[in-house]
Amino acid sequence: MHSEFPVLLIGYDTDYLEAKLLKLGYKPITINVSLNTKALHSKKHLSSFLDEKFLYDKNMKCIYASGLEGREYLHDLIESKFSICGNNLSLLNKSGFIENFAEELRDCELKYPETYSMEERPLSSGKRYLFKPLNSCGGYDISQVYPMKKNSYIQEHVRGDTYSCSFIIDNNNFRLLGFNRLLNLNSHYENEFIHAGALMTKKRFSDNFHKAIEALARRLKMRGFNGIDFIFDGKKCYIIDINPRITSPFFLYNDINNDELLKGQILGKYNWEQIAFENKPISGFAHIFAREDVVFTEKTIAEINCINTPNNGDIVKCGNPIFTLLSRENDYNKNIDNLQRQIEITKEHYNIYDIIFSHE
Repeated sequence: MHSEFPVLLIGYDTDYLEAKLLKLGYKPITINVSLNTKALHSKKHLSSFLDEKFLYDKNMKCIYASGLEGREYLHDLIESKFSICGNNLSLLNKSGFIENFAEELRDCELKYPETYSMEERPLSSGKRYLFKPLNSCGGYDISQVYPMKKNSYIQEHVRGDTYSCSFIIDNNNFRLLGFNRLLNLNSHYENEFIHAGALMTKKRFSDNFHKAIEALARRLKMRGFNGIDFIFDGKKCYIIDINPRITSPFFLYNDINNDELLKGQILGKYNWEQIAFENKPISGFAHIFAREDVVFTEKTIAEINCINTPNNGDIVKCGNPIFTLLSRENDYNKNIDNLQRQIEITKEHYNIYDIIFSHE
């Protein structure tokens, strides 16, 4: 298609997107944030990286999945040098604090948890609160005890199940791809909010909620693939994160649509006739975290289905993900059973954290 046409790719766990870009004929120039934070340390560092890779052409594409949150000092440089695939980075910067969308959420009749600045200190003995940093990614640095970063705020902790919805949008076209039940680790040494995976679900919410999500996407002038996280308390939905970027469930929906989502993200428009989600298979994934320092060996994954694996002999530090397990059983509960089976096999080789699953 586009023989050796370079694309700048920024994100955590970039293996999947790298492989798909190569398959489509592009040449990904990758900043894997989990391995290389130096390139994003400052404008000078990023400029040096781009110079080394001879990335000068304004027509070159930039795809971002994660890693640019909180790095608004780089946004102007990236947007001046690349054609951004997806939303303007100004929207990404705004999304770090849910209160920034208060007016839009209210106008679309969407609720979100009560949120306060650290100075207000509205702590009540009858409620639970979270200390959340601006631009948190993956649930890290969220605490129920004390702020783990200086730029934190306070949010009321809503009890319920955490979901995300995935959708694509270009110009006047909007399509809700589906809902995903988000997974958390059980008794992680840092906190219970670290993102540990997602399961596609056929669970439906009210038509009003679906319409409100579309109205919000249009109000924010979103483009490309996006995700919105929310908590369902059994009656109401509370928006907790707006992610105007490629999120982790992207690869699930991209796979069942034969890479049409990635093609659309790159081109800025979709072949809508080739994208469908009704009667499509459902699948899921789980990130496996080490409970102690481990040495990864390739032979330990012979009986499981996984991606994002380290190199043979790499040391994975305590609390970090080792790899990601996949399941494609075309049924929500069967996916849980399959992932649990693979987790038990993984435990034969590594000391890992359990994951909280809930059958439907």
